Amino acid sequence: MNIEFSDSTEIPGLVPFLCEHFPRRDKTFWERSLRFISSKNLSENAEGPPKAAVLYEQGQIVACILILQKDSSAVSLSSWAVRADRGSVAYPFLRAVINRLVQYDIYNHSAVPGVDRLMELVGFEHTRSCAIPLPNAKAFLKAIRPFAVSSLGDNVYIATFDSGAVLTFKRLSILRNGRFRRLVILLKCSDSAQSCKAVSVWAAWCLLRGLFPIHAAPDYGCKVVHIKKFGTMRRKGEKSCDDTVIPWHDTYSRSELAMMDF
Repeated sequence: MNIEFSDSTEIPGLVPFLCEHFPRRDKTFWERSLRFISSKNLSENAEGPPKAAVLYEQGQIVACILILQKDSSAVSLSSWAVRADRGSVAYPFLRAVINRLVQYDIYNHSAVPGVDRLMELVGFEHTRSCAIPLPNAKAFLKAIRPFAVSSLGDNVYIATFDSGAVLTFKRLSILRNGRFRRLVILLKCSDSAQSCKAVSVWAAWCLLRGLFPIHAAPDYGCKVVHIKKFGTMRRKGEKSCDDTVIPWHDTYSRSELAMMDF
């Protein structure tokens, strides 16, 4: 297989290929997204992981995967596309990409059963389902002027409550079932006796602004509804596709959902 692992996303023909396979995203979106991916290098060395993997046949792109670096030891796969008439290359292409990234923890977010099945074959496992906090009426009343919010950049914010509770959350959007969902992911909550109330008020604050609040376990003691729709898969590093799968822990906040906030 003629696979090119590129340190740059400036690949001839890549933007049209992505536009063709993800028709709800226009050229401007992909150009902006590829620039964002190219700007990420969080490795201790100068090289870091490749930014994209592209499979060529007779000089034409037939498959691609974009690779976003999450931190010095983790990457996230995104925008996996394979030409419809070359579906048989999907699995060997993915295996080759995984083996190229074997030193990294690899994350993938998908609600597509076929993609999930292929990910399982190369050693990915599912997280537990994420949770939607259920605020009560009192939380909605407090959400009118609930807390101070400051930005950390990259759509990440800190909410500081008078009670001493501190929440870190990320705003983003993701396309599901033909519609964009405006999500807010709770990344971290301080270890406080007031965390349950704080998460409830935060959830009410999100809902009043038309945002969809979600977080991974633990549930901080508040009432929640668990869903699998926004599940994440992860593959532990240091193992090739032919080796035994290593169990892993739930790290929803580092999922590929971060890719969607360009």
